[in-house]
Amino acid sequence: MASYTAEQLRNGAGAPSEAFTSGALRRFVFTNPSSSAYFVFQGASNDDGFYDSTSTKVTLGSVDNFIRDFDKLQSIEGAFISSSYMFAIPIPNGLSTLDFTPSQNLPISSSFLRGTGEVSLVIA
Repeated sequence: MASYTAEQLRNGAGAPSEAFTSGALRRFVFTNPSSSAYFVFQGASNDDGFYDSTSTKVTLGSVDNFIRDFDKLQSIEGAFISSSYMFAIPIPNGLSTLDFTPSQNLPISSSFLRGTGEVSLVIA
């Protein structure tokens, strides 16, 4: 289980992620004491800052069950933004979770976690 503070998520390029194993569900638990925040999970780009065939495709997998306050299911349709190399979602005030199951191994630091506002993250 890894924890990321709001300061780490807001820091420039974001926080380098831990490793993810193909097929293993990981729950992202967000705490947002502010009125709004945004979260981005992004694959590492090449040395020139672009994405190419060597870049990590973090969205090969599934993102499910975005839940706010743990008891209210909230649809992410329309709010969820993704490409092959990243996904992003607004994080409401309070506690929220989402489940991520990669369909490929993601080595440590092959992706970055970014946030705005005061959102912090625990990955379990």
